[in-house]
Amino acid sequence: MKNREKTLVIVVVVLLVAMGMKSLYFDPFKPQSLEEEELKVEMTRIIEAEHDNVFYDMGILTTRIIAVKETEGVLKGHNLKNALGLFLLGEEY
Repeated sequence: MKNREKTLVIVVVVLLVAMGMKSLYFDPFKPQSLEEEELKVEMTRIIEAEHDNVFYDMGILTTRIIAVKETEGVLKGHNLKNALGLFLLGEEY
């Protein structure tokens, strides 16, 4: 490999590691109260019912809760879909 190719490979690896670290440490929802914990548990049940397929069962795709709130009796959440638990594929509101 030439120097330029080695540099590009190193840059790609560093960016993938940085994206993985972001997904693991900065994205997860951390409940501040018991009420928020209960909302998170309920949202987890809803997400598991929606995403019941082979890729989720095998752990290839995962969903991470970012925010949960209840307005006028309706539970609303913000979730991120991840491949292998690290790489962002999309968002759901």
